[in-house]
Amino acid sequence: MIAVMAVAAVSANAQWYIGGSFGLNFTKESKDADSQTTLNIAPEVGYNINDNWAVGAQVGFGMANNLTNGLEANLTGTSFTIAPYVRYTFAKTGIASFFADGYVGFSSTNFRGDVKYDKSGSLFSIGVRPGVSLKASDKVSLVAILGNLGYSKYSDDVFGGGSNFGINADNTDISLGVYYNF
Repeated sequence: MIAVMAVAAVSANAQWYIGGSFGLNFTKESKDADSQTTLNIAPEVGYNINDNWAVGAQVGFGMANNLTNGLEANLTGTSFTIAPYVRYTFAKTGIASFFADGYVGFSSTNFRGDVKYDKSGSLFSIGVRPGVSLKASDKVSLVAILGNLGYSKYSDDVFGGGSNFGINADNTDISLGVYYNF
């Protein structure tokens, strides 16, 4: 009975949030090239431990068509990602909160092509992502994650694999999302 009351008390004061991001991109490298379409959906759930710390996880699904890898055209790729994180909010001013996410990510990707092409790959990543949250209301926040500083190691059936360490702070690594706070 005491355990049930303790869980109920913690749940009553819970600061849960749900949200995520959505991306859709159309690319055409030249007027004679086929267009490429990329779709990413990344729902996420988290818990605010206190005013500065939160924990959460993002689960993502991605799909792309008309990819080329130098070996064959018209590849279709699908990916599944899970990325748990710890968030530290280091500054607040007005409606804006500035944070950094420490994350670990795992991804699995499959590629299929026109002519008996079936390849797969995996990715492990770890790093820090800075971001900003804008409080639109008591329940809704707009969130932007801007870049990445981290390490990734990948392996695949096409190129064998490799690793990368670095910082990415340009406009190609921006994630925009909406959170609903309970």
